[in-house]
Amino acid sequence: MEWSRLEFAQPVWLWLLPVVFLLYVWIRRNNQPVVVSNVSGWKGAPNSWRVRLMWLVPLLINLGVASWIVAASSPRIGNRQTEIKRDGIAMMMVVDTSGSMAALDMSTDTKEETRLDVVQKTVVNFVQGGDGFTGRSNDMVGLIRFAGFADTSCPLTFDHLNLSTIAHSLEIVTKPEEDGTAIGDALTLAVSRLNEASAESKVIVLLTDGSNNTGEETPEVAASLAKTQNITIYSIGVGTNGMAPIRYTDPRTGRTGIQRMPVQIDDELLEKISTDTGGQYFRATNREGLQRIVETIDKLEKTTLQEKRYREYTEYFPMLLLLGLLSIAGSIVLEHTVFRRVK
Repeated sequence: MEWSRLEFAQPVWLWLLPVVFLLYVWIRRNNQPVVVSNVSGWKGAPNSWRVRLMWLVPLLINLGVASWIVAASSPRIGNRQTEIKRDGIAMMMVVDTSGSMAALDMSTDTKEETRLDVVQKTVVNFVQGGDGFTGRSNDMVGLIRFAGFADTSCPLTFDHLNLSTIAHSLEIVTKPEEDGTAIGDALTLAVSRLNEASAESKVIVLLTDGSNNTGEETPEVAASLAKTQNITIYSIGVGTNGMAPIRYTDPRTGRTGIQRMPVQIDDELLEKISTDTGGQYFRATNREGLQRIVETIDKLEKTTLQEKRYREYTEYFPMLLLLGLLSIAGSIVLEHTVFRRVK
């Protein structure tokens, strides 16, 4: 027990403690010996142990009364506690895996990487932490991949390690019938997934390098749906416009080479669906640019921390009440048995 943290909720009762001393003096004065006419026959007689311990009765009475007074003052020891409430964010990462994401325009001088390679690493660092990111440990994060079709690769989860593993495993579609850029369908699916979450703040981060050219829903309708659900969309256009390098494999010889292919990002559309929902549109033409953009989103959408301080008390008045009861009961029993006097 740390006595330095002892406090009294009703300290005014402690002013009655001097009464205990006065009570003891009063009892001792009224604890007179038996009056007899002649004590000559008792001269030299030794005092018995009962006589020597007579002081126990008034002591127990005083102890009992003092215990009750201290109990009334409510002695307690407080343990300071801090509770941190985290208002987490529900976030869906929507990643384009269409054929154009194989473009190499975001490679460095020393390393060849596709647009999807760069996006995967950035998403993993953003969610799990690393390379300047602290991670989204307090947030539920999910992952949707899309090309000609959209599907949920990982539902909203706090298991960011598993989500990161899934993000690393994303692959660019290879079948022509699966290719395309169904931005509207992907956003609609993301809105549907976020509606399952109870978080007050809900966010979609869309990473794409194209324009909507397939799917059942249009991006504008999906954005309108997101707005009605208070879902914010941040869009990131990945890569350059015009011609971008892409590695191909000759099916006859198996040799690989680099060829240039036309790519077009619909900046106007992506900016509209973002601003209409209270978000922002960003354009990343290289790895460093994408890193800075995601860092900006990371700062904009932070988990709210509310700190609440309170105390938990250990109360000691019950044991003092019991001590007082036992003391007074003991004094009464001793006074009428062992220390009984003839009056």
